[in-house]
Amino acid sequence: MTTITVNVKDLICPTCGAKEMHPNGKQVLIRGFKVYANGKWRSQCLVCSGAYDSNLEYSVERQEAGKDKGWF
Repeated sequence: MTTITVNVKDLICPTCGAKEMHPNGKQVLIRGFKVYANGKWRSQCLVCSGAYDSNLEYSVERQEAGKDKGWF
C-alpha cells in the first residue's frame, strides 16, 4: 500500500497579509487558486478587492464592485 501525504500551506495575500480564512472560520478572505491565466493559477484577496471593510464585514455590493481588484 502506498501512503500519500498532502501538505497545505496557508495562503497569504502578498499585498495586505490577509490569510485565506476569515477569523470566524466560516468565510474566506482569499479565493484560492480560482483562475488559470498566463500559465499560472491566480487567487483573489477579497480584502484588497474591497469586499470586506476594515472590520472584516462582507458586502456583496462591494465584492461585485471590486471583482477586478485584489488578484495575485
